[in-house]
Amino acid sequence: MPSSVRGNAFLNVMATISVGLAAVMVWRVFFPPTGPREEPPGPVLLENWREIAVGRHQFGPSDAPVTIVEFADFECPACRVFNLEVLGPLRQKYPAEIRWVFRHWPLAYHRFAGPAARAAECAADQERFQPFHDVVYLWQDSLGLIGWSRFASEAGIDDTVSFNRCNAVPGPNSVAEADARVALELNGGGTPLVIINGLQLPGVPTRTD
Repeated sequence: MPSSVRGNAFLNVMATISVGLAAVMVWRVFFPPTGPREEPPGPVLLENWREIAVGRHQFGPSDAPVTIVEFADFECPACRVFNLEVLGPLRQKYPAEIRWVFRHWPLAYHRFAGPAARAAECAADQERFQPFHDVVYLWQDSLGLIGWSRFASEAGIDDTVSFNRCNAVPGPNSVAEADARVALELNGGGTPLVIINGLQLPGVPTRTD
């Protein structure tokens, strides 16, 4: 894909989301700070972002001009909003232009985040990670109220016996633990931690259209 097309795709995606960065940047250009007031943080460019944009869960064309890496927690309300109202519509609007990499970051104070990550990996064993991911966020309010097998059934997992056997393995999931270590090394302030083409955003993206 020509570099100009890739550049336009990146700008198109960035133009549809906002974390307040554009307004901050424009304000700084025309009205530079004159006092000691602390300025809002901007995005951080990660030189090694391609090493971070890996993992078990990758969706979209491998040569897509825009790569969105998301470290998320299944019990996190902001993650639910980001996935259902921002990322999902973006991927529908730009299916050929976005590669999405999901990585786990189950926060310790979320009781069901770790179990949800483990269950999602069991769903991935049957190639149903994305449907399971979507169902969990849709039914986030039901975490702890209904069993994981119900989520699995809604995600189209036919072999619930294998799913339940996998999900019964005690302790944290190794994939989720490895992902969480990377998120902590990035000094993420919370979930979702979003990186777009190497730019680690300081806040949670929202739709602007």
